[in-house]
Amino acid sequence: MTRDLDGVDVTLPAARRADLVRHLRSRRHATVYGLARVFGVSRDTIRRDLDYLNEHGLVTRTHGGAVIAQDLIGLTQPFSRRRGQHVEAKDRIARLAASLVADGETILISGGTTTLAVGMVLGERRELTIVTNNLPLPRELPPECYRYVYVLGGQYRPESLSTFGGLQLPGVHGISADRAIVGCGGLGPAGLSVAAPEDASIVFEMLRAARQRVLVVDSSKFNRDAFAHAAALTDIQFLVTDAEPDRPLREALEKAGVEVLVAP
Repeated sequence: MTRDLDGVDVTLPAARRADLVRHLRSRRHATVYGLARVFGVSRDTIRRDLDYLNEHGLVTRTHGGAVIAQDLIGLTQPFSRRRGQHVEAKDRIARLAASLVADGETILISGGTTTLAVGMVLGERRELTIVTNNLPLPRELPPECYRYVYVLGGQYRPESLSTFGGLQLPGVHGISADRAIVGCGGLGPAGLSVAAPEDASIVFEMLRAARQRVLVVDSSKFNRDAFAHAAALTDIQFLVTDAEPDRPLREALEKAGVEVLVAP
C-alpha cells in the first residue's frame, strides 16, 4: 500500500490493475466475466477497474470487456529506449538539478533515465553519499564526486533496471537524507505517477525520507498519467524541467508551493 505524506491511501487497487493490464497484453482482449473469474473479484469490481484503465488510456473498453490500448505510458518501454528519448532536454535538466546539490550531502536518487543523467553530471561535487535503486547509476557516477554509494536491494525490474523493496540498508532501521532526486512517468495537477506500483512505493519513500525533495522530469510528461500514483504535488518542493508548464498545471504547482526551475 502506498500513502501520500499525509497518510492517505492512494494506490489500493493499483496492483490488481497492473495485473489486469499484463493479462490483457498477453491476450489482447478479455471479457468482464472472464476477468472476474481469473482475478477472483466481482464483475462490478472488474468493470470499475476497466473504466479506470480506460480513462487513463491504458485499455479500450468494448462491449462486455476490454482490449489493450496501444499507447502505454512508460509501462512497456525498455530502459535503453527511454534513455535515447529527449536526450538534450534531460541533459539540461540534469545540469540544473546537479547545481542544487552541495558538497557532503546524502542524496536519494530514484530509478529512471533523467535521474541517471543527474548522477552523471555531479563531477563538481565532493564527498557525497548516494543511495539509489537505479542500477546503472553507480558505474556512471564521476568517481571524484562520492564518498559512499549504497545500492538498495530488493526485487529486480529488468524493464527499468531498478530494484524495489523497503527503503533501508542491512542493519539500518531507517534512512534520512538531505535531498531526494526522483523522476516520474507522468505529471499533472493530481501529482506524480509512475509505470508500476512498486516504483510508486520507492518514489514515495524517498520523498518522505528527505529534507529537500526534487522532481526532475521533461515537459513531454506534463499532463500525462502513468499507471500508479506516486505522490501529490505537495510532496515535492522543486520541479526541475525543460519548459514552462501550461497554465492549469502551473497554477496547481503554485498552489502546492512547488518552485518550478526551467533549465536554460
